[in-house]
Amino acid sequence: MVSNTSSIADPRLGVGSGSQKRPLSALAAEILAAGEPLRALIGSLEPKDVPLSWAPEVMKAFASVQRLAESGRVLMTARAAEAKQWERDRFASPADWLANELGTTPGRAKADLETSERLAGLGATSDAVREGRLSPEQAGVWRTRRR
Repeated sequence: MVSNTSSIADPRLGVGSGSQKRPLSALAAEILAAGEPLRALIGSLEPKDVPLSWAPEVMKAFASVQRLAESGRVLMTARAAEAKQWERDRFASPADWLANELGTTPGRAKADLETSERLAGLGATSDAVREGRLSPEQAGVWRTRRR
């Protein structure tokens, strides 16, 4: 079972206007800790030093990790909106708050929110997103075509 509290401080968590400087949950702390080795790797990455023959494979590896992180983010988007932090931070809508938190447009945030809400009721599609077989963006396109 995941605990809702943590004493681990992580200043990198504070990205949007209403974000905390340290995670309040053990789950958020665990997610941030999982990214730490990748942060270190990227910090020392010199693309020109990567053999040219490795470059496509390295780029695909980053894309795979990105898809996994995006999947978790989109799966949590509707739940985060339910917390109504957007109201406490005085945003006009959940999409506006999400756009601010994620550094994207309200339109993109709204699409992610809609995808997240629908994934909750689409077991096979949700599983495909969790397993990385379908990106959140593909899930959003797929759901649009199915309407």
